[in-house]
Amino acid sequence: MPHPIRPSLVADVARLALVSLVMTSPAHAFTSTGDEVADAFLTILDGRHGAVEDYDSVSLEDGLIVFSGLKLEGKSAFDNLAIQTTEITNGALSASGTFEAEEISLNGIAGQGDDVAFTLEHLTMSELSAPTGDDFLKRLETTPHLVRYRESEIRAANIQLEDREPVSLGRAYILNEDYQGNTPTKSQFIIEDLHMPKDALDRKEKRTLEGLGYEAATFDVRGFMSWSPEEGTVDLDDLSVDLQDGGSLRMSFSLGGFTEELMASLQDPDTEDSSDAMSTLQALKLNKFSANFEDNSLTQRALKLRGEQLGGDESTAIKEVETTLPMMLSMLNNEAFSKSIQSALSTFMEDPQNLSITATPPQPVSAAEILGLVLLSPQMIPTLLNAKVSANQ
Repeated sequence: MPHPIRPSLVADVARLALVSLVMTSPAHAFTSTGDEVADAFLTILDGRHGAVEDYDSVSLEDGLIVFSGLKLEGKSAFDNLAIQTTEITNGALSASGTFEAEEISLNGIAGQGDDVAFTLEHLTMSELSAPTGDDFLKRLETTPHLVRYRESEIRAANIQLEDREPVSLGRAYILNEDYQGNTPTKSQFIIEDLHMPKDALDRKEKRTLEGLGYEAATFDVRGFMSWSPEEGTVDLDDLSVDLQDGGSLRMSFSLGGFTEELMASLQDPDTEDSSDAMSTLQALKLNKFSANFEDNSLTQRALKLRGEQLGGDESTAIKEVETTLPMMLSMLNNEAFSKSIQSALSTFMEDPQNLSITATPPQPVSAAEILGLVLLSPQMIPTLLNAKVSANQ
């Protein structure tokens, strides 16, 4: 059955390309290179997501290992993976058995499955560190954070489902800094030129994209996240999602309660029961949140499409929103906040510039408390969070 291509699929393939470097199993079928570092790399590559079948050649020089024609038998989404050249710069095995490399560079990656194919021109990872002991091998599938790296970059990726047009990714980049154990306390991420043609989508999504007047949707995403173990806070600073000829979404938040103990429990695959989940909800707290949408034709496109579906024009769509919104907001049972939302949306639809929402509670609010109010007293949420909605500010 056909599957729609979605932005998360690009992330899935990027993750698979990275994870294929670090998913391992104790049994190996590849031919030894005669070099312990090169063999350690093949051991890492030879795992649940792909068993090393063969390689055309390997060059062993001072500080540089180069594989040509690596071939892997896939064990997940892809039946086979092929890598034209693989370069390992200053690779080594520590006394504890950790594989380390100043940089790993893969060029010309291609994968093929039953209904999906992908190509990746270039993948690099710098300052890679991965333990290789048996305990690590058993835990890695559920605890991938055991693998550390400073930078990772993907260039020129293409993903195609069945006979559809491919989705392309120009560049994806991650920078991890200031590790606390195996967790970075600072991470920057960038996605550039994620291009989704209408013929890459399923029938419903294609119809929506055409109705909005797009031949393709092209996105850029970037953001910066930090974790302070001392303060127990996780901050997402200025996450931006830009739709070409559509608009830009900016979002930021600050969460509390992320102590080293909680972070360790979240990364522990054995943390599964409901009491652990409730403890996590009680520990996590919202410090602040903001989101802002800057329009660049997307709102007008959406109103025009909805108006046409109703047999009218943009004004027909605006009237529908103004008629149905009060009924929807009545469930909040908060007249003042409901009126502020109606006023902001009315202003925005008449002249789409920007729309913002903020939550700045006077003191941190736990996730458990927010969830409880959603279920029992939703009218109290705007006051508790000091939530505000505004337009064209």
